[in-house]
Amino acid sequence: MATLNEKILAFARNKKGRKVGRGECWDLAETALKKAGGKTSHDYGKVTQSADYKWGKEITLGEARAGDIVQYKNFAWRIDITHKDGSTSWREMKYPHHTAILESKKGHGMWKVLEQNINGRLVKEHKVYLKNQHYTDEDGDQIKITVKGKRWIYRPQPRPRRRR
Repeated sequence: MATLNEKILAFARNKKGRKVGRGECWDLAETALKKAGGKTSHDYGKVTQSADYKWGKEITLGEARAGDIVQYKNFAWRIDITHKDGSTSWREMKYPHHTAILESKKGHGMWKVLEQNINGRLVKEHKVYLKNQHYTDEDGDQIKITVKGKRWIYRPQPRPRRRR
């Protein structure tokens, strides 16, 4: 029997390339939890456009697994690369207020997430960095990842069964 996290992940994966609800980031997580039989953001407090939504039991990044929900507020990551030849490059992403579903851990603080309302309203898979890192990659490039702002990771909780 599939776990709650597995059901959430299966729902989100099945929606890749499609819009869930109004296409807001909240809609994907909220609908996935409902369909999987989990408690939703409404079970944890008032839901408004600017609320810091709660999606279950707050956990650490080290405890995170596929199907958990990440909530961002004024969050950003930046990756600075010093190439072996001395040239440099960088990329960054900012999330003023956003929700995503963790899909898989990739290493060096990177996760693949499923989300919508990033470059359009369809469910897409993206990479996100969730912690500061500094390492040398397989090509000999120096990688520095810097994260700022707030992010919470939640373990979805099952909705209690109704008594008959």
